[in-house]
Amino acid sequence: MSGDGAAEESLYVRDPGAWREQLAEGNRIQARKRVAAKVLIRDEQGRMLLVDPVYKPFWDLPGGMAEANEPPHNAARREVNEEVGLVVEIGGY
Repeated sequence: MSGDGAAEESLYVRDPGAWREQLAEGNRIQARKRVAAKVLIRDEQGRMLLVDPVYKPFWDLPGGMAEANEPPHNAARREVNEEVGLVVEIGGY
């Protein structure tokens, strides 16, 4: 953070090249077989819940990478709880 209390710009804004290098490094060290899970959450009006991650320049569904040997539905449940603080039951898998 800067001294005036303003939030520091995300890396993808400050230095797009460094952001791409960071993504490439993450891809290099992760296991070759990777599993990710995203969750579509709607309310009674049909609106969808999106998150605004600070590490990428676009809105996304809540979710993320599964941990080693973690089933996708467990990863989805864990990621939703970590990202938005909701405890959800995952269906449709």
